[in-house]
Amino acid sequence: MKKNAKMSVQKRAAKVVLRVIELEKKAFDGVAKRLGSIQARADKIVLKRVDAAKWMPKEGKQLVSEWVQTMKKGRADLRKAVDTSFDLSTDFVKRVSEPAAKESKKKAPVVRRKAVHQPAAA
Repeated sequence: MKKNAKMSVQKRAAKVVLRVIELEKKAFDGVAKRLGSIQARADKIVLKRVDAAKWMPKEGKQLVSEWVQTMKKGRADLRKAVDTSFDLSTDFVKRVSEPAAKESKKKAPVVRRKAVHQPAAA
């Protein structure tokens, strides 16, 4: 296979991979957004019910409130980690798909060593 044809196949494959990554990112963003809104509504209901519960001690109410905040922070951290992963994957594919000519540097000149004469063994 010729080098140009190989590069063309490599570039096309990289474009397909980048499209797949973009599709997965959009799908994740949509699911995360919907899940976040559902979870926010659920959190609001739980906090409202806990606040109205006269039988629950103050410490229990604080525990539930902290739990809701921890879950919210966990969702944000997960989203940040997944976004970083998608960005790193995209950068990797772009870097790998670039032609090797751009990455290769000029070859260093060949340095020839002078032959060292050693005395003959007796």
